[in-house]
Amino acid sequence: MGQWRPLVERVIHELGARGGISLADVPLVLHRIDVESGGDPNMVNNWDSNAKAGDPSKGLLQVIGSTFNAYAGPYRGLGQFNPMASLYAGLSYAIDRYGSGWRRALNGTSGYWMGTMSASPGLRLVGEQGPELVDFHGGERVHSAQQTQELLGGRTYEIHVHEAKGETTPKALLRAMQYAEVMYGM
Repeated sequence: MGQWRPLVERVIHELGARGGISLADVPLVLHRIDVESGGDPNMVNNWDSNAKAGDPSKGLLQVIGSTFNAYAGPYRGLGQFNPMASLYAGLSYAIDRYGSGWRRALNGTSGYWMGTMSASPGLRLVGEQGPELVDFHGGERVHSAQQTQELLGGRTYEIHVHEAKGETTPKALLRAMQYAEVMYGM
């Protein structure tokens, strides 16, 4: 991720002290780039719910188009694949959305598996390691991409489970899928 250091420093400089960001945050931002896109500025997530809704995550910090348009500021015209624009939009969004907690939002090596209190309860497919089935309830249970493929019989569409009864074992998830309403087709 070292190749992005000068650009990250430039964006941090341009954002000034907004949200308390400083050059001390460069390693954190480089870490987030690695987690989100592996450093590939042309990365596109074409399978998650944002993509199915027509607004896929793109670029170094994997922001959706509507977020990019709202937060890219003077770099909006460069497009989502421009590294400077992606960094500016992603950092501006994180600072605005999470306030003083923006560093915590960018930290870590994954997202949902650590749990969240803001997701609606139920089963969803997320994409940190390929399609992974997650039972959202705070302290999430994440099934690996391989387990998810086995549970879903190879299907990769998003599901919404009406009733999971708080059980998170693979067998319970299979039972809960009997109540599933399949979205985006089927």
